[in-house]
Parts: sequence; C-alpha cells; structure tokens
Amino acid sequence: MLEGIRHVLLGKLPSINRPQNLASWRYTDFLRRMSDEENRIFARALGTLLFDNGSDARRAGAFSAVTWPIQKRIAGGNPYAQARLIPTLFLMLLHPKTNITVRTDVFKRAARQLVRRKLLQAAPFSENEYQDVLDFSSAVRLALESWAWCPRDMIDVHSFLWMTTRVPNQGSATSDDQDDD
Repeated sequence: MLEGIRHVLLGKLPSINRPQNLASWRYTDFLRRMSDEENRIFARALGTLLFDNGSDARRAGAFSAVTWPIQKRIAGGNPYAQARLIPTLFLMLLHPKTNITVRTDVFKRAARQLVRRKLLQAAPFSENEYQDVLDFSSAVRLALESWAWCPRDMIDVHSFLWMTTRVPNQGSATSDDQDDD
C-alpha cells in the first residue's frame, strides 16, 4: 500500500513529466526519508485512517498522533502544516463530499477573514481541530448553496476558499505557509 501512496504523491505525471501537485514536495518529501520501521508505522496508521470505524475527525487526530513523531523527526521542528494536510488529503480523496484538505495557509486566511478567529493551533493536528475545520467548511458550503453556487463537494468549497482568500501576486511560499503558527 505504501509503495502505491509513494507512487501517487512522488511519481511524475507522464503528461507533464513533473510530480503531481495534490501536495507539494514540502509535505511529501518525508515519505522518501522514513526508516523501515517508520514505513510500517505510517502504513498501519494510514490503513486505520482510511478504513477504521469512528468519525473522520477522530481518525485524522489518531493518525496525526501516531505519525507526528515521524514527521517531526524528519522535518526537524514542528511540521504542523504537513501533519494537517496529509491525513485530510487522504480523507478528502476517499470521501470528497464530507472531507476537506487542510492547507494551513488557506484556512488561516479564511478563518481570519470570515470568522475573525483562529481555527488552527500551533500544536499537532487533533480531532477537535479537524472537527472545527469541518464545521467551518460545512458552513461555507451552506452559504455557497444559499447563493445558488451549487458546490458538488468539499473540493469545490476548498477551491472557493483558496481563490477568495489568496494574496494577489503571491509567490510560491508566504509566512502563512510556514509550519510555525
């Protein structure tokens, strides 16, 4: 399973001869650098994230608790953004109608602009934090539906948030993208 994940996230797309852009190299490079034991831990945690019982928020928090030491060791420092993006990307791919990929920069700006509060903490990703993001995203989806914009899934909600909160003429990395909240 892990080799398939590596191929999807790290392999080059034949059409452009470049890696995919679901998650940038900053968030996936650790997959190349895990030890054999870390690979096993990550693979078990990913299986639990995708196929265990319980709420998606609970499974995302549990995944992060198990994989945080691996990501922290490899990234050096506090990889908060990476720890949010990885589990939520997989949940969104599995259930796009109910899950959203948590990009730190997008959600920091959206929460600041729309509800004037922080959704993301300077701490490892937790069940409560993802539930807050899901509640916020569902409220945005309801607003879009009330405007007759008809989002098909949370990918459309994410696209709306990204497009409406991005900084004009923004470079590839800003202070919002950084892991140190």
